[in-house]
Amino acid sequence: MESLLWAIDLCAVVYLCLWALRTDKARAKAAELAEADKRRQAQDVQTRAAQTAALNKERGHA
Repeated sequence: MESLLWAIDLCAVVYLCLWALRTDKARAKAAELAEADKRRQAQDVQTRAAQTAALNKERGHA
């Protein structure tokens, strides 16, 4: 009976470890995607600013 309890305990520990690893990977992926989105938004702002400056120059607005 004691060995059965040890086996159940070991299975629970393995399950929790695997769950924690999967959770960490998901959080890391979410953080990576958020950072990529932030960089893309910053690049979009720079592109729009450059386009606006080019249009203003083209129209003679300084």
